[in-house]
Amino acid sequence: MTHRTKSLAQDLGQVVSKERVKQAWKNSIRNGLRSQLIPDLHDYLDIHRNIDGIASRISADVVSGHYRTSAPEFVTLEKKDGIARRLAIPDPTDALVLQCIVDTIQPQVGEAQPTKNAYYSRSHTPPSVDRVDGTFAYPWMHLWPEFQKRIWDFADTYQFVVVTDIANFFDTIPLSALRNTLASIAKINENVLNLLFFLLEALAWRPFFMPHSGVGLPQIDFDAPRLLATAYLFKVDSELNQQTNGSFVRWMDDIDAAVNSREEGKKLLQTLQEVLNSQGLQLNSNKSKILFAKEAIEHFGVSHNRALTIIQNSIENGADTPRTLVKHRENLRSSYLKFKQAKQFGSWEKVQKRYLTLFGKLKDSRAVRDLSKLLKDYPGTRDSVFRYLAELGFSDARFRLIEEFLKSGHCADVGSLFVGVKCLISLNLPSSENVVVRINALAAEIAKKQSENPAFPFGAALWLIAKYGSESELTKYIQDNHKIWERSAWASRQVAAVSPLVLQDARAYILEALQNNGLLQGLQVCTNLSRLRKMTSLDPQLNAYLYDTKAKDGALVFAKVILVVALLTGELSQSEKSRLVRHYLVTLFDNRYKLLIAKVSK
Repeated sequence: MTHRTKSLAQDLGQVVSKERVKQAWKNSIRNGLRSQLIPDLHDYLDIHRNIDGIASRISADVVSGHYRTSAPEFVTLEKKDGIARRLAIPDPTDALVLQCIVDTIQPQVGEAQPTKNAYYSRSHTPPSVDRVDGTFAYPWMHLWPEFQKRIWDFADTYQFVVVTDIANFFDTIPLSALRNTLASIAKINENVLNLLFFLLEALAWRPFFMPHSGVGLPQIDFDAPRLLATAYLFKVDSELNQQTNGSFVRWMDDIDAAVNSREEGKKLLQTLQEVLNSQGLQLNSNKSKILFAKEAIEHFGVSHNRALTIIQNSIENGADTPRTLVKHRENLRSSYLKFKQAKQFGSWEKVQKRYLTLFGKLKDSRAVRDLSKLLKDYPGTRDSVFRYLAELGFSDARFRLIEEFLKSGHCADVGSLFVGVKCLISLNLPSSENVVVRINALAAEIAKKQSENPAFPFGAALWLIAKYGSESELTKYIQDNHKIWERSAWASRQVAAVSPLVLQDARAYILEALQNNGLLQGLQVCTNLSRLRKMTSLDPQLNAYLYDTKAKDGALVFAKVILVVALLTGELSQSEKSRLVRHYLVTLFDNRYKLLIAKVSK
């Protein structure tokens, strides 16, 4: 063993050990994968059930220097007027390695943090935040109550509030400068830094095989990149802390600070611009404002949110009787009317999303009349719109609303496409022939949508056909589109995941296609399904997983139903099969799922 190899093994052996990989999977990555824009119809169960072996392999590859990344998938999410941001969906193995590194350096980064006024992650919340609202897009949703309190304090004490953010933050971070920052504040070992930046460059988007520019931190829906990004802003935090005497708050790249005059506000913005320019970044001039205290309260919708918090607390903590529910609806509708009549303000979308969440909890359809415009003109609200529709349940008018949006040119990004399709998967649609025909027609329209990666429209349509189509329709769709999914690791996983629902001959066809095209992820799913079919009794892990049917997430519920279908056609004992069937037929309220399970249990 060479000196270099020994050094690598010593430095990386603890950082990416088998136990650390397993811990990262349990504590972060598994739930992170579920919360991504594009879920997995096998719920990454192939990795979860084999995490011991996978963790050992990852650790051995890293320590020996043989570790190599897999190509990530990239999805788009519209921000405004067709302009979208690009998110990376990494291979789970790469997500695990990245998380292990960040878990290792997080304590050192935390110690180097110059102030406690900056927050970056779902788990990185201040102790005073004891009520977390899940209605806002990250990072606001976890820290909104604390934010509202801080803005109110600013406005109560100071005359002005400075509001700004950093233009194209993640896309403009110079990686060499980020590396120097991390090396200085956290004293990270060189081998660990090499592995970290090897990963970051590999996960970056590169069009047409172009070399990496050295600029841009990949946007991944995990905490790991956010920790790195927030560490890069410690210089900004120090300057803010000094200039405002601690009267500021930063949520990732959004900055709000209190000042006593417009002159102070201008000076602060100038100083921030100078600091950011020295780091290769710049302020977003279109979003930089110096507001009077009263304007700041209006800008952030503090009064609307206070009213909503009172209503929310009343709903969650009050008596659950028909009379109180009527009262809650009256209060919420009255508050919503005032909100709709008021002029729009800076955080208007976030407050609108909060209303949708509360209307959904009360099963109140009052806001449905506003949904068409929200879907078309306010892409930031789409996730909340579809959750609201899922809470309300099926009606022909609501079905038509979803149908029209998914077919329209307004649904041009992958993120919006999948939240809409997931909503349809979550709904208990009637089993009438008319509805099934409409779903199949919608799937055909979705499959034809233009996309940088045709695997995603294919996959979205696959979800619908897998749930609502017949065995022969699903089989035909997979065979007709084999040239698409045979070129995508993610799409091949989805095809393998729904294989229990196709005709017997088609399963062999899918397996052969996966083998011929070297689609290892799809093969992993098929192998896992084959092992599960051979089980004669459920082990404790699988038993706990399958009998937890409380989840509302449409993709997760569907993944479990498909798994049950596979087990019912396997070697499970008759008593175990009967118990599974009874549980799912009783606890599931979806007619289609009941039909799928009843069909294979005869």
